[in-house]
Parts: sequence; C-alpha cells; structure tokens
Amino acid sequence: MDDIIIDDKSLDYIQSLVPGFSYVKEEMTIDETKKCIIAWLNKMKHGYKYDVSLPLAGGDVLELSGKSSPDDYLTVEKRDDGEVIKIKLCTDCYNYSITAKPPRNGGKGYLGAWRNGVRNLSNGEDTCCGDLHDGIFSYETWVDILADIVGSELVSIRKKKNLNGEK
Repeated sequence: MDDIIIDDKSLDYIQSLVPGFSYVKEEMTIDETKKCIIAWLNKMKHGYKYDVSLPLAGGDVLELSGKSSPDDYLTVEKRDDGEVIKIKLCTDCYNYSITAKPPRNGGKGYLGAWRNGVRNLSNGEDTCCGDLHDGIFSYETWVDILADIVGSELVSIRKKKNLNGEK
C-alpha cells in the first residue's frame, strides 16, 4: 500500500473542516509545529484557561477569566541547534515546561516535559520537580506527557475509618 501524500493546501483545507485535526509531517516548519500543538491543546474539552485577580486602587479586585490565547503560553526560542517551541502550563501545585522541536532533515523531532513544584514539600518528599515523559514529536508522546501531568496533579485518596476504628 502506498503512503498518502497530503500537500500543504489540502492539509489547510482538511484542518478548516475538522477542528482539532493535526497531522505530523516528516518535515515541519516552526509555524506548522506551533499550529499542531495548538490543535492538540484545543482537543482538551475545556481548553487552557486563565483565571487572574488584579488588585485595584482602593482595595478592589478585578477578576478576569476566560480562554487563554496561545501567545499567553507558547513561545519560540532560538537555539544553536534550531528553533524550539516552549509551552508553559501552570496549576496550583506545579509549573510544567514542554519543549517541542519540529521534525527536520529526516529526524523525528522531539517532545519532552519538565515539572517544577510551586507548593511546599509534603512529609517524606525530597523534591517536587523532575522529568516527565519524552520522545519523538508525535501525538502519542503528547498524550503520554498529559498523562504524566494528570498523574502529578492527583492526590492520594484515603479511606475513612468507621466509628469502630476499622477501615
């Protein structure tokens, strides 16, 4: 069976018909990579949102919330080995940094993540930062990273004791 070749014009047309559709090509520009990541982020049911409280004069507080613009959390950095996209996602407990390098020159690209804690350490913890999943630039690696993020955010559930002290 022959591989299906999709040209850029056809790909743009397909993406306009199917919201959230993304296609990883063998060679991608930094802009194509950014569009692909935005499509992956948009697959989240509620999207990536912001919630900000701004102090105003006189002690009042302006509450802002809504859906974030990709420019709020996606940046392009120039490095010696080419451009990379940095994605910053934040929760009450952690800041996550995801790095994406587009596939180029026959390579598969790269997608990897790092977690840094913004909360106090719990008893027995010596660190709350570290590497998350990484691999080639693909939707599968993206899903693995999101699974690591969800796992980092989950807290342990403890069974309540009944009145007799039994679990």
